Amino acid sequence: MKKLFLISSLLLLCGIITFAQDNNYSVVKGNVGEKNVNISIINTNFGVSSDDNGDFIMALPRTDKQVGLLFSCIGYEDTLVSVVPNRDTIEINFKMKETFYMLEAVGVSADKIKHYSEPDYVMYDFEIYDDKVFVLQRKGNSLKE
Repeated sequence: MKKLFLISSLLLLCGIITFAQDNNYSVVKGNVGEKNVNISIINTNFGVSSDDNGDFIMALPRTDKQVGLLFSCIGYEDTLVSVVPNRDTIEINFKMKETFYMLEAVGVSADKIKHYSEPDYVMYDFEIYDDKVFVLQRKGNSLKE
């Protein structure tokens, strides 16, 4: 009885170990040279971010089709890399390319600046006479702060 229990346990354990060895994923790892770079799988909601050294690691389901990875970070050009995750490990190493945008000049001052708007009309009084409205008004600049 002990032998039967021991053999059954051993076969069950071997089956579990064999099942655990079934790997349907490819590991994609690498370095992009910058921290906090977003790496997302195109047309999905899945992705990872690089660490403080620029290293990243992610798992992709094994397939023979190309999978697009989008590398993006503020201040750097977006980079699209296509991989075929049909092996155990895929390594991707490159440096993100910096980009810049020319913006219009902005004036900065420590003092409060008063701006004058277009002329306004101030109504003092009105009178209705023979089905007509007569308005007493003055044209002036209003001060906006």
